[in-house]
Amino acid sequence: MRLGRIAVVIALIAFGLLCSCARHGGLIALAGDQSGILRLETILAQSPLPHGWTVAPGGEAVQATVELASAAASSQTSIDARPSVVAPAGRRWLVPALRLSDPRFSLTAAEAKAAGLRPLEDVLPPFRTPLVDGRWPGQDGYPFTEDLWLSVSAARGKAPRELADWALAAARRAAREEERPIVLGATGDIQVGPREGALLISGEEGRAAVLEGGLLPLLRSFDFLIGNLEGQISLRGEPNPRKRYLFRFPPGTAAALKSAGFGLLLFGNNHALDFGLDAFQDTLKDLDGTGMPYVGAGLDADRAVAIKRLRIAGAVRDFAFIGFAAFPKEAMGFTTEEAAAGPNRPGVNADEAATITAIESAAATGDTVVVLSHGGREYLDAPPQDVEERYRRFVDAGAALVVGSHPHVLQGVEARGRSLIAYSLGNFVFTGEAEPPPGQKGALVAFLMYRGVARGLRLYPLRIGFQGSTLYDDHGDAEARFAGLCAELARAAR
Repeated sequence: MRLGRIAVVIALIAFGLLCSCARHGGLIALAGDQSGILRLETILAQSPLPHGWTVAPGGEAVQATVELASAAASSQTSIDARPSVVAPAGRRWLVPALRLSDPRFSLTAAEAKAAGLRPLEDVLPPFRTPLVDGRWPGQDGYPFTEDLWLSVSAARGKAPRELADWALAAARRAAREEERPIVLGATGDIQVGPREGALLISGEEGRAAVLEGGLLPLLRSFDFLIGNLEGQISLRGEPNPRKRYLFRFPPGTAAALKSAGFGLLLFGNNHALDFGLDAFQDTLKDLDGTGMPYVGAGLDADRAVAIKRLRIAGAVRDFAFIGFAAFPKEAMGFTTEEAAAGPNRPGVNADEAATITAIESAAATGDTVVVLSHGGREYLDAPPQDVEERYRRFVDAGAALVVGSHPHVLQGVEARGRSLIAYSLGNFVFTGEAEPPPGQKGALVAFLMYRGVARGLRLYPLRIGFQGSTLYDDHGDAEARFAGLCAELARAAR
């Protein structure tokens, strides 16, 4: 009799446990459009479902449905499937998508609608999104922004309490940690003569003699700005006898560039040693003393290839910047090998294998990798084959964006997988030496970075003069020419 009662108790306990499991677990379905499902998967990775709840394989009966949709889509939910909980979970931006070879870089809202709208995360190279009504996605006033809502519906009755609580917490976290699009501005070569350098660092209105036509406010409008420092910051040193062109700037230049809006500079280039090691070390001190990050050069090879990780305001992942230089032998014999850093020798990073290792390391952590590279041949509209192949290897290693300099002229942008290669942005400011006509046309390029991918592109054409640089007033021809350069790169890559 006693054994019988014990058996009954055990059976009741087991039944209770089974009921408990049934009440606190089950299968769920994910609902939403393609973009919503992808975001839901990210939310689930960040905020795992409560114990006992799993996503159902296809065709299985489910106890609840978790949906991520816009307010408009959520309002279409039937009364029979009304969710037990609905919470705001961030937003998304709908954008038009144009090819890199399209000469249009800004559309009206009506033109954008006519071109067709899709979620920003669905735009991948070789497509890009233009500005709409002069605004990027994520900027105030952008016309096509949707609020997203996370909802939970039970197959019968109300959603279990633990699933409802999870949804509220997951929605709050998704909204709190939402990544906004980042506008990354990039310029080409920065080189100023002694007089212009003094104006640049003066902090007076004379600065406009170097940056004219609204250029300075534009520089300061980007979330982050990068460029190539084409020379040394020093008053010391002797001219390198194996170089024809020698560039250096007065102390304080790094502070001036920081004030102008620059957040990071490439110092790995063929002018990093124009006046020797003393001037090289002075440059590093000027940059470090100002708090200006730089890449591509250092007191030894390890420091020259070092990654600069920075968290740009509004981003939820780090940007990893890496610098590299490999330039042709100069007319008087100066070579990349002479400029290259070694185990105990200051110089530039010219080690491609080490650069690829650094890219792979940064990409493996989820960083958005941007490579600033100095190479190619001067005054050519298209990159040589060896540069194309090298920059593609950088992308294959994990770089989201490669930005080139050295040719002094604007070249096109190429798509490779989910990444972009801007082979050369030409000159930005070049007042220390008179440039031939091809070098008097440059561009500032803005890249819209979102979730580790360059999804937007905007060209700001420049006139590069001996007294300074200014924006074009009418840049339709420049945009059409740039689109043609992109189209030629795409054809050559097939």
